[in-house]
Amino acid sequence: MDWGVACFFLFSASLVLGGLFLKHRQNQLSHLERMAAIEKGISPASLDERPQRVYFRRGLLWLIPGIGLTMFLWFVPGAFNTAWNAVGVLMTCIGLAYLLYCFLERRRRSIS
Repeated sequence: MDWGVACFFLFSASLVLGGLFLKHRQNQLSHLERMAAIEKGISPASLDERPQRVYFRRGLLWLIPGIGLTMFLWFVPGAFNTAWNAVGVLMTCIGLAYLLYCFLERRRRSIS
């Protein structure tokens, strides 16, 4: 096995594990915040709402690179063209799904 490939996989695994650790730590802190709110008599229901900006930003972060990758590969000839175009289309679809959820959730909250 090539050293470059091994280093790539080790680096990728360390990034994934680091992200999982940070997410776990965030969940722990959220739980502690919820417990402190309950002890003080504050309704923890207000802590559940995520800001809409998160979904909007996440949608744009998936949509723009997906469109860029798809448009770039549209003009590049090669054997890898089909698989990478599929990745670009998938990224674009994920971004559109986040944006659609953001707008539908905004509409639902304004109605109720």
